[in-house]
Amino acid sequence: MKYPHGMIISFFNVSYKVKIKHGYFYRRTKSTKEVLIGVSGIMKPGLNAIMGPLGSGKTTLLDILAARKEPSGFSGEVLVDGVQQPTNFNCIAGYVVYDYMMTGTLTVRENLEFCAALRLPKNLTKSERTKRINKLIEELGLSKIENSRIGTSLTRGVSDGEKRKASIAMELLKDPGVLFLDEPTSGLDTSNANAVLQLLRRLARQGKTIIFSVHQPRYSMFKQFDSLTLLTNGKVMYHGPARSSIDHFKAMVPMRPPHLQAGSGLLFFIVNCQMYSSIASIELLVTEKKTLIHEYISGYYSLPAYFISKLLFEVIPLRTMTSIIYNSTTYFLAGLKRTVPAIFISILTLIMVSYTSSALALAIAAGGNSVTIAIIMLSLTFVMMTIYSGLLVHLPGMVKWLSWLQYLSITRYGITVSGLQL
Repeated sequence: MKYPHGMIISFFNVSYKVKIKHGYFYRRTKSTKEVLIGVSGIMKPGLNAIMGPLGSGKTTLLDILAARKEPSGFSGEVLVDGVQQPTNFNCIAGYVVYDYMMTGTLTVRENLEFCAALRLPKNLTKSERTKRINKLIEELGLSKIENSRIGTSLTRGVSDGEKRKASIAMELLKDPGVLFLDEPTSGLDTSNANAVLQLLRRLARQGKTIIFSVHQPRYSMFKQFDSLTLLTNGKVMYHGPARSSIDHFKAMVPMRPPHLQAGSGLLFFIVNCQMYSSIASIELLVTEKKTLIHEYISGYYSLPAYFISKLLFEVIPLRTMTSIIYNSTTYFLAGLKRTVPAIFISILTLIMVSYTSSALALAIAAGGNSVTIAIIMLSLTFVMMTIYSGLLVHLPGMVKWLSWLQYLSITRYGITVSGLQL
């Protein structure tokens, strides 16, 4: 059956649950996980993208719309052109799976001939099937590779992008009114991904309804989408024209002025540079430890005397002076307030960041004898503090059992206090 115009797929309050087994043998228990929760929307002729992070439910929604999911666990309603989804819809619609479901030892043309012989109406003659295959090969730009083998794990074949095009061609043989694709650009380089998207764009302009899942497209690809359905944890965060999605989220989250964004980034860099500079002192502290142990055992001085003198005549003077000099050269670049109290607070903040990171370096150096291990431990600690500073990870959205890590971040405190001067 041919469809001169693409189908309109509408869905209302779609939910999907799966049962998960836990444990082993006699201790095995079952729980229910909601993959989709009350999802509604409409897909019209054009490029309809379903986006979301891993585990958001985008492939599940795609499978439900294509009638490829088990009915158990499903609730809601899916309509095709305003009527109930037919029972044989999975045979009517085209569906391109993520993996390449083609015979690797056959050529592109042979795969298409095999598909046409099994899936096209029996009343079509061989010449009519061949004519349809030739037309698809020409339209999809497969002429140069039509006699090339697809390839297997042992033999080289056509490229991944050409395999994806061939997979699409196999589904287009029956001229479906809607074409579903599971992440058609994933695993492809930029050139092949753009080629596949341009092919889908041409099909959409011909009136086809193209519905596909996509994980993290480039902006050059994103701006070609007609419709966007954005999922998070099985719920719809946005459904509508793709070109309007950016303005939609801008309206929800007030954007900071550009100079403030640049200032925040520079503050992040300044505070981190001050903190990471403490790593350089690890080698000296570890090697100095041997001298300390020898002189302490020999009765030269007590441990409190050593540490107090270390702080008063080495750590504090050096860290104070470097922080003042460093802040003097970077303060005005960050666009901070040019008032005496603000400058004083900024200098004091950097000094405290420097003191704290130096104290941490001293503590780690005191606990080990290997320079390499001490450097690795300190570096990992600083990286963790950087991640949970609030600039790289959205702290309010963090899982509860890890949220306490933000309170151990030197970077977070440094940026928070310095940021008040923007």
